[in-house]
Amino acid sequence: MGRGELSKNERPRERLLAHGGEVLSDAELIATLLGTGTRGATALDVARELMASYGDLPSIGRVAVSDLASQRGLGPARACALAAALEIGRRAQAPRRRRHTVRCSWDIYAYYGPRLV
Repeated sequence: MGRGELSKNERPRERLLAHGGEVLSDAELIATLLGTGTRGATALDVARELMASYGDLPSIGRVAVSDLASQRGLGPARACALAAALEIGRRAQAPRRRRHTVRCSWDIYAYYGPRLV
């Protein structure tokens, strides 16, 4: 098997199905999002290059989508999908915000008043 080919038990999607996401590396998770690679490179190759360029998932999450899109094997659609997935992860980790119902002006004062002092 040459570059650009993976055996079935090495493919990230199959590993995810068989063993769950927690056993996959960050590059394998990215490769699963990408789906396919490019001519001569698997999605996993592209993901590994991305990890080598930026280091870790939080660093990739701070990169502008336009910069991600310029990486070999990504492009605008894949860069947007990756940025969206990282944002979903970030939001999932954030504490939930309580929604406040405003029924009258007093509700606004009660909520914002202490923050304005």
